Amino acid sequence: MITDSLTCSAVDPAIEVNGLTKRYDQRTVVDDIAFAVEIGECFGILGPNGAGKTTTLEMVEGLRHSDGGTVKVLGSHPWPRNKALLRRMGIQLQASAFIEHLSAVEQLRTVTDLYDVPATRADEVLDQVGLTEAGDQDVDRAVRWPAPTALHRMRAGAPTRDPVPGRALGGS
Repeated sequence: MITDSLTCSAVDPAIEVNGLTKRYDQRTVVDDIAFAVEIGECFGILGPNGAGKTTTLEMVEGLRHSDGGTVKVLGSHPWPRNKALLRRMGIQLQASAFIEHLSAVEQLRTVTDLYDVPATRADEVLDQVGLTEAGDQDVDRAVRWPAPTALHRMRAGAPTRDPVPGRALGGS
């Protein structure tokens, strides 16, 4: 059982990065950067291709280990994989499409696994959006734009009642 012991006071930044560095062989792709994102602040990372934007965000999200520096999200370190923290983050990966050649239920179960939610919740969500019969279909073959079906809304990332994907599937 995962207990949520994360605390973040009103004065702590939501994200705090200090001296963050990442190298691949002899190439430094993130070089000693620092920034803070306050709770409720909208923040963007801009730069040309290859500048280290994605690598930086992957380290902030706990998807990649840094070679130096520190990262705190909601007062906790995201690396090594911090399940309690992960359940509190909403993450949009760089590619907005679902994983290729998976069915709708497989797509949802990928998210339930990520957020440590029972896999049966995927079937419940398909039922809620009226897609139980389409659950086993390959999303890439089943979805043909621009037909406005519930599956299209899922693929497009249409907002649920709760903007955190794990909570939409039953996470905390």
